Amino acid sequence: MKAIVLLTGCICFEAVAQKPPEDGAPNVPPGALASLQHGLTQQQVEAHMKARGQHQFTAALSNGVGIVRCVSYYRNDVYGHYYLVFTNDHLARICQPPSFDMRREPYRGTWANYRVLGDPETRVAAVLRAEDMIGPRLTAALKPQTPPKRSVDPGLTAAFLLAQKSADAASQSERERKFHALVKRYDPYQIATGSALASVERQLGKPHITESLDGGREIRYYGNTEFGLSASRELMWLSVVYEDGKVVRVLSRDFVDHDKIRPLEERTSQKTDH
Repeated sequence: MKAIVLLTGCICFEAVAQKPPEDGAPNVPPGALASLQHGLTQQQVEAHMKARGQHQFTAALSNGVGIVRCVSYYRNDVYGHYYLVFTNDHLARICQPPSFDMRREPYRGTWANYRVLGDPETRVAAVLRAEDMIGPRLTAALKPQTPPKRSVDPGLTAAFLLAQKSADAASQSERERKFHALVKRYDPYQIATGSALASVERQLGKPHITESLDGGREIRYYGNTEFGLSASRELMWLSVVYEDGKVVRVLSRDFVDHDKIRPLEERTSQKTDH
């Protein structure tokens, strides 16, 4: 697959202040993360965390392993992002996300940071072979810290202004209703591996992009071009990989090629402006 680049508001892995968690956001006490043990089911982890993790990928592996799912949680004192990997619904490892190469470009009078992802399969493989932190290493990494002073990220500021512009263009209550309906529609947890393409598209609608992959596979991109540009891209887009008409990968957030999506969103924005 070709190189993939996605727009992000804030991508530094150093400690920076986090905004207060939104309802349901997986910002959790570091002690809760540190106390997790191998073998817990995803439901048990969610009960322990009191929050559902952000879906990253679900993959049906062909080597007899079964179903692997990766979700992410953030610590709630300083910036810290961790992947939790479940094999057949049991916690197998916790790791830090593989790093991204970075690119910085001018954007509407400020600067935007871009993450260079590359082939998402390469990133999936990197997660599956990452060193497991569960135990003393995770406990040490999650030692409580004092949050630094809050800082402003230009990329987030630009996204906020875009969101405000969109909010002024229509009734706020109607926009919120539509937004929440779309978040529910594009919830990656609803798409199970093995599902038929037709059943997926009854839920998600027709794809915006369809590409052929090696080995007879196909990847389709589903989402909303209006809200994605308004600082909600990670909630509004999924990539689904099919083999013989059945789902073998569900990719979201860090594993979606947002660089292919961004031109679609910008064209929608230009039509709205005219």
